[in-house]
Amino acid sequence: MGVIKNIRIELIVLGVIFLNVLVSYNIDIGLYNYFAKFGYDPGSVYLKEFFRNITNLGDSLWYFLTFVILFFSTFLISKKFLNIEKYRIYFKYFSITALVYLSATGILTQFLKHIIGRARPNYTGLDEG
Repeated sequence: MGVIKNIRIELIVLGVIFLNVLVSYNIDIGLYNYFAKFGYDPGSVYLKEFFRNITNLGDSLWYFLTFVILFFSTFLISKKFLNIEKYRIYFKYFSITALVYLSATGILTQFLKHIIGRARPNYTGLDEG
């Protein structure tokens, strides 16, 4: 019964987040109007560069590469470096689990993006009707 209760709680949280996405469009417009003027400051180049770098950190390629390298390194590391076979198996299963997790969340995220279909504020014509 504990599993069903946890699933029920997760579905409620997912439903609240989904409703928030559908209802909060006006908040997005207000935030867009507030931050739209940041691009005209002399120091805004640094702010834009900072957020570009943050966006690059969020790219899943880094995570995939890290876990693929970890997975293949478990085959390449000899027993001289890791005397205990348990750790090699642990890292191998950890990397496989992480790759499956990243793939599943990426697919689910893309699926939800296409279902919800909200445009970003810089692609929305706010001046039009």
